[in-house]
Amino acid sequence: DEGIDVALGAGIDHVAFSRLAGTLPEVLVPKAQLARLARLSRHVPFAASALGVECRLRGRNTAVDLGAACVRAAATLEWPSPANACHRVRQSASADPRWQAIDRFFRLWSTRGSASSAWIPFVFLEYDSDGADPPVPSVFAALDSPVGVAPSRGCPEAAAAHEVARILLGDELRDEQARAIDACFGAMRGRTRILHVAAMLGRLPRSVRVSL
Repeated sequence: DEGIDVALGAGIDHVAFSRLAGTLPEVLVPKAQLARLARLSRHVPFAASALGVECRLRGRNTAVDLGAACVRAAATLEWPSPANACHRVRQSASADPRWQAIDRFFRLWSTRGSASSAWIPFVFLEYDSDGADPPVPSVFAALDSPVGVAPSRGCPEAAAAHEVARILLGDELRDEQARAIDACFGAMRGRTRILHVAAMLGRLPRSVRVSL
């Protein structure tokens, strides 16, 4: 099991990516992109439990992005110890304020009693193939929610969405972006759910994204 290998401290770039690479057809992932994905995978923290890729199927853009999923249980057990982040992640975190923000978010996510701990079951890190080096991922947080229909069920997961935006974007979070998050939750009716809230740290301008 790849998750067990990661939990034991094996580098995910050697464990999971080597297995993933062998399954990717060249028509979707050219060799040059495969080499880029391998380099990106070395910046994935050990708390990740799965890898995936995003391919562009139209046009001449052959860039292939890398994704890494982190479940809350693994983050709770592993993230608080710096030894469980791969060496390159530790190096990046010491120099890049965006990685420092990711570190603060994972620590909050691992803290019992926080809205993020209560309502975010997993996080997806997206590394853009055409992004800068060293890479910084955008962070997509999946949102759980109570049973029932909106608005009567309430939206306690909105507090987690605000934690994601506030901690990951910091001073770059604009008041109108925070109000837009509230507007999205306030507009939900019936069985509508907001599935993800994302801080697009790997792209300019920095922004917040929600997915219904």
